[in-house]
Amino acid sequence: MKLRIRYSLRVLFICLSAFAIWLGVRTSAAMHQRRAIATITNAGGLSYFNWQLQPIYDAEGNVDYFKVIRDPSAIPAPKWVRQLVGDEFFQHVVKVHIHPDKVNDEIISVMGNLPKLNSIDLSWEQTDPDDWPKLTRRQLDELERRVQSACPQASVWSPGL
Repeated sequence: MKLRIRYSLRVLFICLSAFAIWLGVRTSAAMHQRRAIATITNAGGLSYFNWQLQPIYDAEGNVDYFKVIRDPSAIPAPKWVRQLVGDEFFQHVVKVHIHPDKVNDEIISVMGNLPKLNSIDLSWEQTDPDDWPKLTRRQLDELERRVQSACPQASVWSPGL
């Protein structure tokens, strides 16, 4: 006698509903990330994804620096799937680099929508004096506190003035 596993229509609908909820949550997160990246890029910032930062180790085994990979074929998903649904489903922003003068309430709020963000770099090219921020040290410290409160999981870094 063969054992047959039988499913009711109710189980099918429950599984289908759970899948639809999961897909909706993932789609919403991907759309929030896409908007955040666009906002940061329009402000002159850079967003780095989890697959882009490859750690380079020193002789003792400590991370010396991160090599930035620019080739989108390194995204951990088949190309045909990425073309079908978009890259945002398979990558997460882990680092943002932006000039302190460009950070406003909108930038802070969209960075708060990036749950995997773990590093925010509020720096500038120190060799160009025209590019130095027009903020005092106190204003820069306040900006760091505001960014840290919006993204408590991320470490915020800025060089001294």
